[in-house]
Amino acid sequence: MKAIKVTVVTVVHGLRWKYLRQVLDACVGESRYSTFIIVDNGCADAEALDAYAAPYGERFVVLRQERNIGYSGAISKGLLRARDTDSDFVFVLDDDSVPEVGAVDYFISNLALFVGRKVVLVGNRVDVPGNKDIFTSRPLQDALPRGTIFEVFSFRKIINAVQLMRGIPRRTDFPFVPIVPTEAFVTGGTFLPMEVVRTVDVPDASMFIYGEDLEYAWRVRKAGYQSYACARPIIRDIDLTFSQYGDHIFGLFDPKVPAFKVYYRMRNAVRISLKHSDQSYPVLALNVFFWYIGLLLVGLYKNGLNKNFLERACLVAVALYTGFVPTTPVPKEVVTPK
Repeated sequence: MKAIKVTVVTVVHGLRWKYLRQVLDACVGESRYSTFIIVDNGCADAEALDAYAAPYGERFVVLRQERNIGYSGAISKGLLRARDTDSDFVFVLDDDSVPEVGAVDYFISNLALFVGRKVVLVGNRVDVPGNKDIFTSRPLQDALPRGTIFEVFSFRKIINAVQLMRGIPRRTDFPFVPIVPTEAFVTGGTFLPMEVVRTVDVPDASMFIYGEDLEYAWRVRKAGYQSYACARPIIRDIDLTFSQYGDHIFGLFDPKVPAFKVYYRMRNAVRISLKHSDQSYPVLALNVFFWYIGLLLVGLYKNGLNKNFLERACLVAVALYTGFVPTTPVPKEVVTPK
C-alpha cells in the first residue's frame, strides 16, 4: 500500500521564528511529512531558519521574498510551490499553529468516513475562541448558516449581537459530534487534498491579510468540496491576536490591535461578500450599513465615546467603503509591517 505523503505549507514574518520553530519541531520527526514549504515573508531570524532547515536537505524548501507581500500573497506562493511535490495532501499551518503528534493519522482516519466524496478537513484549533465548542453548539438537525459575513437581517444574528453585548456565553450543551460540517474553513490547520491545490486557483494575493482563506474556501466549495471540522487532531495556537470570544468585534476598537489589521479585515469582508454572496448589490450594501450601525452600538456599549472609538469608527467606515470602491486610497494610519 502506498504511503501517504503530506506537504506542510506555512508563512513566517518578522520576529515569529520562535513560534514557527515549535510548529516544525512538532512535525519534523514524523515521516508522513515529506516536504516543508516555508515562505519567508520578511523573517528577522532568516539565518536561524536556514540553519534549522539545512540538515533536512531537499525536504525543506524556503521561498524567500524581497519584501512583505502579506499573508495572502505568501500563502499563495507556498501553495503554488506545493503543486510541484509528489504529496497526496497539503497541510496548511499558521506559524503559531502546533499540531498534535499523529495529526495526519487522525485526518486519514476521518477521511475513511467519506469514501467517494470530495471533502476538506480542518483540525480542532482549541485555543481559538468558540472553536472547540462547535462540536456541541448546534442541534444535529440544524442546517448550516447561509449567506456571507453581512447577513444582518437574520433573527439569529440579532440574538448573537445581544449576547455579545451582555456577555452571555453561547449554548454548548448539545450532543457531542466529532466531525461537523462547516460553511467554510480557515487556513491554519486545513488538510487539503492535492487535487484541490492543483485545480482551484490559489488564494487572492491582493487581499494582503485576512479573509483570503474564506474566499478560497468558498471557491473550493464551488468546485464540489464540502468542508468539515474534526475534533481530532488538536492544533494549539500559541500566539493569538484575538484571544477571547467576541474579540473579532470588540478588538476592532482595541488600540493594541494595529490599524492595518482592522482595515484589511473589514475591507476584505466586503470584497468576499461582493464576490460570493447571493444577495443583490443594493441588499448587500444595506446589510453592510446596518451591520456598521450595530458595530458602533456595540463599540459604544463596551468602550464609551472617546477619541479612539471615533478614530476606529472612521477607519472601519473607510474600510467598508473601500470594499465597494477599491480605488479608494488606503488611509495614512494603515501602516503595514515591512
